[in-house]
Amino acid sequence: MSTISRNLTALTYIIYTLALIIAVSPIVFFWFPESITFMEHDLLREYGGISKLEMWQKLLGFFVTSLPAALLLLALRYLLKLLNALKAELWFEENSERMCRRFGQALLWYVGAEILHRTLLVLVLTATYPPGQHELHLSFSNNDLMALVPAIFAMIFAHIVSLGRAQREELKQII
Repeated sequence: MSTISRNLTALTYIIYTLALIIAVSPIVFFWFPESITFMEHDLLREYGGISKLEMWQKLLGFFVTSLPAALLLLALRYLLKLLNALKAELWFEENSERMCRRFGQALLWYVGAEILHRTLLVLVLTATYPPGQHELHLSFSNNDLMALVPAIFAMIFAHIVSLGRAQREELKQII
């Protein structure tokens, strides 16, 4: 097995592990918060934790928190498809370009969902506060900015694959 193939296989297992953590984290935050004390949701902690929430707030908070997680899982799905194409040595195929572009787009949607999720979560957490004490929260964090970097790289890489494929087709016509 070549080094590249081994590295891609290792990366596949890492992505599956990350996907499991991402999928489980909203469940842990809202249904078993006492089970993992080292991993807390900042907004939940800031607004008093899960114990003060009513059942409908927990359900709505769970779905709001699951939105960015679902988009991140979608991005990882596209990344896995891209890795499978790379393992099959389909470097400059249209499908590789498409998966790379979709990965970048899913990450861009993820950043938007992260911003929206924080706003909606604070609305859910403060819904039972007395009138006049409800809060609206809108923030853009360094984590959002850092999530844009791989999205931009993926879009650039997709463009490079597109140019490489066009050049390969041009060379085929010459020969």
